[in-house]
Amino acid sequence: SDYSDKLQKEYSNAKQKSIGDKTRQILIKKKATGIEGVADEDRIYLCIKFCESTGSDCEYIFVSKYQIIAEMLKYVIETFQSRVSSTSSSGDKMALVLWTEDTPEWSAWDRNAPLYDSLANFEEVFVKAMPLALVLQAQIEKQIQQQSRTEPAAPVPSAPGPAPLAKGDGAWYRYQSPSEPGPRLVRVEVVGVHHDDFPNIYYTVRSADSPPLFQEKQTDAARLLPLAAHQPAEEPGSQLAVRGRPLKLRAQHGERSLGEVSVGADNTVRELRQLLLARCGLPASAACRLLCKGAQLRDPHTLQQARLSSGCKVLVVG
Repeated sequence: SDYSDKLQKEYSNAKQKSIGDKTRQILIKKKATGIEGVADEDRIYLCIKFCESTGSDCEYIFVSKYQIIAEMLKYVIETFQSRVSSTSSSGDKMALVLWTEDTPEWSAWDRNAPLYDSLANFEEVFVKAMPLALVLQAQIEKQIQQQSRTEPAAPVPSAPGPAPLAKGDGAWYRYQSPSEPGPRLVRVEVVGVHHDDFPNIYYTVRSADSPPLFQEKQTDAARLLPLAAHQPAEEPGSQLAVRGRPLKLRAQHGERSLGEVSVGADNTVRELRQLLLARCGLPASAACRLLCKGAQLRDPHTLQQARLSSGCKVLVVG
């Protein structure tokens, strides 16, 4: 009958499609390149199509299904750098985005979502380079939406947090010297911003001290503060009334130069010590000693009694 013939035809088409799908999956597995060491049962195979590149061909990859989308895109960038560059039409800093036929809006994708919860095995994925600022903004909006769904009772912040630092910005850096008991804030200049591990941002900073406390260091945002977020308080003893013959001394605390100090011959060692502790960012009660030419300076003595003269170098120890 006609109905029986129709069923037979549908069954034949479904069987052929199943055979075709299995053949396609076998070919993808043979052609795919991926991260060594990923167990077979943990792999997810993807067909990567580069938007705006010539031809309809694609690159086959496999990665761990437990990776997040951002990590998979990072692998695509590292493996197919030339093809990624062909999708970029701007000189701005770029980041790779993705979409599929089912979800064609790239901004709808959460870059922190695991692959096993986002993509199907052997799925076709379209990728394209987009301006980094747009990608960051889309991800922030996605996280805010997720937070509002999971924490409906949480108060909405009245103002956004500090914006990421840019090259040339000034900032405070939490610096820890081996010769000092704890970290302190020192002023730095941002000389490099790195998005290699997006969405994490790393910075290269340079000491703004004169002479510089260090040349360059790489750090993350957790160790940096915008200049406006911290106003150094003036410590007691940070100003010294010069008494007697003027003296110009050099001072140092550990590896850090404290610069030139203007004092008077009739000022006491105690006054000089408080002044230098303030420059170090330490409280006046800190148990530190002053040394000059290998000898310890005594608090009650005047600088003249301690035989200090202009050009002497005073060390803050402790």
